[in-house]
Amino acid sequence: MAIDYYQILDLKRGASPSQIKRAYRKKALVLHPDVNANLNALEEFQQLQEAYAVLSDPDKRARYDQGEETEVTLDPTPPDYREYRRKTWNNSSRFDTTGRPRPDTDYAHFARFNAIIGCITLLFASTFLVDFFINTEQKGLTVLTVQNKGLVTKKRDDFNYLHIETDGGTFDKGMEGFELQPGERIDLKKSGIYGFIKYRRLGETDYQQVTSIPLKTYILAILVYIASLNAVFNKKRPERKFNAAIIAAFFSVMLLVFALS
Repeated sequence: MAIDYYQILDLKRGASPSQIKRAYRKKALVLHPDVNANLNALEEFQQLQEAYAVLSDPDKRARYDQGEETEVTLDPTPPDYREYRRKTWNNSSRFDTTGRPRPDTDYAHFARFNAIIGCITLLFASTFLVDFFINTEQKGLTVLTVQNKGLVTKKRDDFNYLHIETDGGTFDKGMEGFELQPGERIDLKKSGIYGFIKYRRLGETDYQQVTSIPLKTYILAILVYIASLNAVFNKKRPERKFNAAIIAAFFSVMLLVFALS
């Protein structure tokens, strides 16, 4: 067999039709005479087209695999590169401003970096999950004063909160929900790491969040936790590992903003 079509496409003989198509698209964008400066560019590109024409056709491929001669008729003039690029790849982000294909990202090269980012964000997200289950409780506190926080701090944004003083400390509460009154007895629950506060009136069974932020924060922490696990332990898909590390880092920044706000 004079020409090894599988070798031209960098494929094994048992390659699937989708693998053949992907290999052809990838190599065609590099070997096309419009972007290939090699003197034999046209010949190399035509060989690639010939290989694809045979291997993408089930009947021709079967005859080729049996060692039979297979005739292929090709247009001697290669298709216009930009039009060809649009039809075969249809993804402009893979090309630079000159129309040349961008090199594929070597995601495996970043595997160690991704694992480090994943470990850091995994530990960070874990602090929020631990924070959810570890709490300190103060029971039977008496509400001493309830006033608008804005009147205390003179800040416009603080007018949406109540500043509540008890005989066990102070905390701020959103305006929504039931207002506490001086003299009421309440129980307070404070998360162990970030200090998120819940309260309940004496005799009630369920605690209420002081603000709506903690719930969103814990949900975001779970997303970071899942993405971090993927960034650390995904060994088979370097691209997915890389993307997971980016997602985990991005949401970790959002988590940090929530924690400090």
